[in-house]
Amino acid sequence: MHSFPRRAAVAALALCGLPLIPLMPLPALAAGDRSAELLELIRANGCEMTTAEADAILPEHGFTMDQTRGIVRQWVQDGLVDMRGFAGIKLSQKGCEG
Repeated sequence: MHSFPRRAAVAALALCGLPLIPLMPLPALAAGDRSAELLELIRANGCEMTTAEADAILPEHGFTMDQTRGIVRQWVQDGLVDMRGFAGIKLSQKGCEG
């Protein structure tokens, strides 16, 4: 069986008018969906999550370090995170109460 490079396969399918969706990676859930999911995970963990807990829990739920960092940066801007001396993620009262 002859294997085509991915680009050639995509081009061939496009020329035939076949849908390309099966060859393309599915996009991750929208950032808002992942943000809400992460918020619920941290609330369920007592509104805080140490770095060690995050390293264990978050990958099990499909979160990468970069993705989590991006979400938490937005939370800081939104006032959902307490940034005072906690090694991990600690929700502010606003973040914890929802």
